[in-house]
Order: sequence, then structure tokens, then C-alpha cells
Amino acid sequence: MRLLFMQKDTMVKVAVMLLSAVLKAEGHECEVLVESAERDMLRRARELRPDAVAFSCTTGIDGWVLRTAAEVKRAIGIPVVVGGPHPTFFPEMVREAGVDVVCRGEGEAALAELARSFDAGADGAGAANLWVKRDGEVVEGELRPLVEDLDALPFPDWRVYAARYRFMVPYYRGNFPVITSRGCPHRCSYCFNASYQELYREKGRYARRESPESVVRKLEEARDRYGLRRLNLVDDSIAASRSWLRELAPLYAERVALPFICNVRADTVDEESAALLREMGCYCARMGVESGNDRVREVILNKHVSERQIRDAAASIRGAGMKLMTYNIYGSPSETLEEALETLELNRALRVDFAQCSILQPYPGTRICEMAEELGAFEPPSAEAPLPRRGTASYFVSSPLALDRKREMMNLQKLTGLFIRLRVPRPMAERLIRLRADRLYSLLFKLEYAFFRFRLDLAETVPFLRFALRSKAYMS
Repeated sequence: MRLLFMQKDTMVKVAVMLLSAVLKAEGHECEVLVESAERDMLRRARELRPDAVAFSCTTGIDGWVLRTAAEVKRAIGIPVVVGGPHPTFFPEMVREAGVDVVCRGEGEAALAELARSFDAGADGAGAANLWVKRDGEVVEGELRPLVEDLDALPFPDWRVYAARYRFMVPYYRGNFPVITSRGCPHRCSYCFNASYQELYREKGRYARRESPESVVRKLEEARDRYGLRRLNLVDDSIAASRSWLRELAPLYAERVALPFICNVRADTVDEESAALLREMGCYCARMGVESGNDRVREVILNKHVSERQIRDAAASIRGAGMKLMTYNIYGSPSETLEEALETLELNRALRVDFAQCSILQPYPGTRICEMAEELGAFEPPSAEAPLPRRGTASYFVSSPLALDRKREMMNLQKLTGLFIRLRVPRPMAERLIRLRADRLYSLLFKLEYAFFRFRLDLAETVPFLRFALRSKAYMS
């Protein structure tokens, strides 16, 4: 089978690379088309003559997926498969005109089985994890158990992107995404993990890690095969298991020895774990602060990490000689502007190198969405937006909620990083966020992020600029 993955922006998807690796190991062919890098994606899709088209779909991008799937169906008339987080929780999207198959949950075994079925002239109906539309009816497959042995999975297939989009190669050689674990055990209200845990109850061990030896072996091979220079470890919390990190650190330092950036959770970081990460080659740790206000962070967002833990973790990261980047969320249901300003002040006190600030998106199926509905926090329908929205494609642009002093809140989200770097006093910051300067502030937000990237890794400036010119939709 020849499978064509289609996506909107230029941000590579580890899931797509991994699925490609699994399918290619069974003798199938895979390619990727990226809309923002193509003049006419549908014309190019016809030229490639795939047997089926697949989309990896998150909530917020689902509208684009359904529109594009319908266009593909009209133009080419081949099977369309949709997988990823959104169809996992909303498999009924298989009933949409352009969709033939939905894959729920982990897709490696399911997509491989579907490919074999297509090759045999069948439609995959009855296969676990798959909902298949047949003659207007939907055949709902059971959910198969979780993949327990992550060591058995292949390394993601980088060539599926690199072969067609050469402009990606220099950038991702210095920023290659790697995942060594699956299943975050926490239940933050803004995240899908709580629902995912319920979906997979009694379907296997939820939080899993690849063994240190397997991680190192695969990274050695990928480094040499793809010429990787730096890695981006995108696990939810790389230091969640202290024993695992203790075993990994010396192996990685000796055999891989690539600098990397990673995600950590404040309640897993102390002087020992920070030292281990630095020993491995971590040059920047990204940590979720989410909110500087205890009520918003712990009650609304259900993130049970104290301010003391956040401050101690930041001190350990900086004390180990690593840069510190934080994730922050503005615009939670019932959050006041005064509470939001506490996020600015906490990041200022942490002396962060960069505070990445997003706008809360209350995606359907999350507890935060239910909370917003219970509070009546969504903006009422209007002539411009007659249908209720429960999240947008970008969490950097807008909010569907009716927030306290909304314009000021959105401006604060755009300007927090600049306020910290320029040491803008709070009274002046409060005056600036009252101004009507949406376009200017959006531009400053993007420039501040670019400036941080330059400071973080000056050697990768040119690849970053070339990549950014093709990635404008990411923050639009």
C-alpha cells in the first residue's frame, strides 16, 4: 500500500514518523504533504497516486482536517483515514462525508492491520481501534490494549519528511523531537490525559518508559544516520522516574553525547535530577508554571504543584547551569486579571530566560471545558461567530471565553516575555496592556520568541529563520 499523510503546518509529527517507520518495515510506502509548503496540495496528491490518505488530528485542527478530507474525497476518491487525539475521543467524525476510517488510541498495530486489509481488497472493518464506514453504516472495532513494550517500536522515520522538504533538514538536525515514554499519570484539567486514562482503564499499564539501553541504542543509530546535532526531548516529564534517569544519564553521556532541551515537572526536579540532566548535556529545561496564582493553578487547572516546588525547581535548574523556559496559561475560566498578573510576577522572580505564554483552549472532552460550561464562561454566539467554539487551532491567538478584562488579558499573554526581559515595572506593564495595539503586540510576541531562540542556540539561527518563514501558520 502507498499511504499519503497530509497536514496543515510544517511542524513535524513524531506520530507520523513512527507510523511511517512501522508501515515501511512491513513493505508499504509512505509520504507526507504539508499544505503550507505546497502551492497546490491536492494537485500534488493526485500526482503521487496514493492508495489512501491519512491525517493525524488534534482538537482545534479538526475543522481543517474535515474540509481537506472532503476535498481529497471529491478530487481523488480514495479511502481517508483519520487518527490522533481528536478522533480518539470523537470517533463519530467517521460519519463525516470525507472520512472512511477513524483510528482510536495508539495507531501502530491498527494502521498496519488496516494497510494489510487494503492490500487484500478489504476495508479493515472489525479491526481493533478502527471505526470503519461501510455502506453508510459504521463498524466499531474494540479498543486494543496499550503497547507495553516501547523498546519494540522502531525509531521514527525522519526521511518521510526530509526526502521532500529539504528546508526542514538543517533546522531539525538541531532540534530533532524524541519521545521516550507514553502516558502522563497526572490529571490536569486542561489536558486530555484524564480522559485517556479512563478510555484505557484495564487495557494495560498506562505510564510506560522505553528502557535506557533502548533509548541510547536508537539515538546512536539515528545520530549517525541523520546527522543529528541536538535533540528535543518532548516527554511530558523526563525526570519523572529518578531510577530511570540515574541509569540513562551515564549511558547517554558516554554513547550519544548530543546536547538537548527537555520538559520537566517542578515536583520531580531537585539538585540531583538537575545535575543528572546537565551531565547528559541538557542546556535548557522547560517547566510548566501554568499560573502564578495558587487558586488558578491548583483548583481550576488541577495542577498540584506548589509555588515553593516551582521556585525550588527553578533554582536547581539554574544552579546546574541550564537555561530555564516556562510554560504559562492565561485565560482560565473565572481567572481575574489580577490573578493573571501574578503569573508575570512569579516568572519575573524565577529569573526565567523565556516565559512562553499561551491562551487557554477549553477543548471538548476536558474537565476545563466542562467547568467553563458550568460557569457559563463561553462567549455568546454572534454574527461573526454564530456557532459556539470550544477551542481554536492555535493557543497563541484567541480565546472562546468571556474573560475578565479580556483585551488586557490577551495583551498580557503577548507581552509577558518582553516585560520580563526588559524589566518593565508592573505599573507600566498594566498601562501598556490597556492599549489597543493587537497587531503590534502579536508582532512583538513573535519577535520575542525568535529572540529567545537566537539566544538559546545562535549557531542554528539561519536554519531557524528559513524554517520560520515556512511556519507562519503556527502562531496565526
